[in-house]
Amino acid sequence: MRLFSHVVFALSGLFIAQAASATEITVPAGKRSGVASFGTYNAFACRGGPVPDVKISRQTSHGHLDVVVMKVPMDKINMKCTGETYTAAVVVYTPSGKYVGPDSGSVGVAMSGTGISAGGTTLNNQQDINIMVK
Repeated sequence: MRLFSHVVFALSGLFIAQAASATEITVPAGKRSGVASFGTYNAFACRGGPVPDVKISRQTSHGHLDVVVMKVPMDKINMKCTGETYTAAVVVYTPSGKYVGPDSGSVGVAMSGTGISAGGTTLNNQQDINIMVK
């Protein structure tokens, strides 16, 4: 199994965020947007694996981050798996009101061992999410 994080490419009912750089995601003002996803999959068998327990470790200042578990197409990460899906924990950002400008928060994958604590859960693979709301 492979653990990964990437920009969400296809979410029903959500705007699809595109990476402006390796560290910043641009999203439209006033719209709920997928900004990252975490999951496990077997690329050889085109099957999903267990869904990691993703927690928000630092909320944004000008909006809100949520984690939603949903099906994500595998063909965006492996063309061999066209038409197949896997279940992933998707980080969704909702900007406050008509806010426009930069925002950021942090997420992590719940794992045993040392890491950053959020709500009593130890988090490893800490990832900052830098967002530009336009």
